[in-house]
Amino acid sequence: MSISEVILYTSHDGRICLKLKTLENTVWLTQPEIAKLFGKGRSTIAEHISAIFDDGELESTSVCRKFRQAAEDGKLYDVIHYNLDLVLAGCYQKLP
Repeated sequence: MSISEVILYTSHDGRICLKLKTLENTVWLTQPEIAKLFGKGRSTIAEHISAIFDDGELESTSVCRKFRQAAEDGKLYDVIHYNLDLVLAGCYQKLP
């Protein structure tokens, strides 16, 4: 499945810059991108994502997708992306 659009988001103070990938009327972010958005470490985000799935708040099959992404070595890798529902669920869990 391919991304339909990429939107460049920059916060008003210029500290956060993300490429928001869109598909099926939602945005998709990787764990490092979610970490950057909230100013947290990737491991903290991973813990919150696990808690969201463990609590049954969301099902991984409905909020996760793998998209092929080019790495610095020029190779393509399947990378897990999470949709806006999961990003907002993490927001409500009051990330430390």
